[in-house]
Amino acid sequence: MRWLLAAALLLGTSCGPHHTGPSGGTGKRDPRTRTRTRASTDPRSNPTVDPDPRVDPRGTAGDTGLAASSGATDGVAGTPPVIRPQPRARRLFFKPQKSTLDLGAPVLALASGDVDGDGVVELVALTSREVVVLTLAKDAATVETRLALPGDLAAVRPRDPVGTLVVADVLGNDAVPEILAHASDRAEGVIVGLQHGTLVVRKTFGEYPLFVARDGAGAAKLATASLGEGVNDFPRESLAVSPAWKEWTPSGVPPRFLTAEATSFLAADGTVHHLAGIVDGDGELVLHALPPADAEPWARLADAGSAFEITDLDADGSPEVITSAYRPPGDGDELIVHTIDEDGTTRVLHRAGALRGGIAAIASGDFDGDGAVDVAALVRLSGATAGDLWVLR
Repeated sequence: MRWLLAAALLLGTSCGPHHTGPSGGTGKRDPRTRTRTRASTDPRSNPTVDPDPRVDPRGTAGDTGLAASSGATDGVAGTPPVIRPQPRARRLFFKPQKSTLDLGAPVLALASGDVDGDGVVELVALTSREVVVLTLAKDAATVETRLALPGDLAAVRPRDPVGTLVVADVLGNDAVPEILAHASDRAEGVIVGLQHGTLVVRKTFGEYPLFVARDGAGAAKLATASLGEGVNDFPRESLAVSPAWKEWTPSGVPPRFLTAEATSFLAADGTVHHLAGIVDGDGELVLHALPPADAEPWARLADAGSAFEITDLDADGSPEVITSAYRPPGDGDELIVHTIDEDGTTRVLHRAGALRGGIAAIASGDFDGDGAVDVAALVRLSGATAGDLWVLR
């Protein structure tokens, strides 16, 4: 049960950073590792991470085919009770919203978080030009606020734009997360916060945020990486974690990878577990427990696209992984829900069927406030500014 370990970080965990390949739905990534940070003498490149940032809560959900056992708490006199997950059965069904989402530029990444502190989880999008905060209603997504990406254009850019996005409280212990974003068209990434309903830039930095994770003492760690020159993947040697984390090791990371993310969830034994995922250029997604017991991954998913999301849909203490498919551009993509047993065995729970276009990004969160995890996937044609949001509620 290597994946149940929660003391350290393999690649990092992200409260919401997502990175996608240029065409969406291709590439490999580790679902438990989403952010990478690279050390630098430039203070702008080393944003301070609050030692106890809020962990973005994941709602509970279920699915036909997902086990639904009753949750429980354990405790004896003089000791606090053990909080256990409360599973609920759930039907898996993705449905496109009635309204097309057009943000004026291709969507590169999606993430989620309560960025305004009002108790409602927002959907955050990164395009090649902007950071956009949206409210996800039943039939449409509504723009709440947006910010044009500042700064100079990057001197060297990949042919097709890519970007990473993380939502986490990294600047202060105020329980309100910031947005960390970097699109390949820009020389620098930004840390953005909400001020009186308007997005404002707090800091800039040079790397691409992958995820935020916690060490055994509960301290937050930001993982970042740098794109290879003129390409759309990250070399392993560019991975870094800030503040420094002596238990962290990149031994299980592919030499080059397309994206990474991480997540935390309440396991069946009542403890919080951390999982990281990384997708390589051949479309293999490897999942590592944090900290890694060795360089071997806990689980592998072949032919996964560069867009993926790790979450516990039915709150049974075992993670599900929602992936795109590793297919040539033009062949259509597919949303696939996988479950993973404690021994690392993977099973397909649901296939949404062939889609017209590629899956550019996937995010999860309780967008409608009903206590269950929702999943949103942006499907678009390569390079298109408009796309359809397919939502699992």
